Amino acid sequence: MDRTGDWRLVPACDLSFSRGPGGKNTLLIAGEARRPGRAQIDAVAAKAEIRLKRAAETVEKVDGVVAECERHAQETEVPSGLLSHIAESLVIVRCW
Repeated sequence: MDRTGDWRLVPACDLSFSRGPGGKNTLLIAGEARRPGRAQIDAVAAKAEIRLKRAAETVEKVDGVVAECERHAQETEVPSGLLSHIAESLVIVRCW
C-alpha cells in the first residue's frame, strides 16, 4: 500500500513462502527478519504515513486470509510436508 492508501503489485518473492537461510525471512520488516510482528508493521506504516488505524484494518484482513491458508493449500494440492511447515510458521506469525 502506498502513502495514499492505494494498493500496488509487488514482486512475487515478497508474497511467496520461503524458509529462508537460518529460518529468517528474506525480507526485513523495519529491520527485523527473524520474527517481525505488529511493532514492525506499525513502524513501517508510520514511516509510509499510513494511519495506524488503516494499517490495523489491513492486518486484520490479511490475518483473515491467512486463517484460510490451509484450506486453500489443500485445494491447490500443496504437498502435505510443505503445508505442515507453512502452517507452523503461520501460527508463529499470527501471534501478534
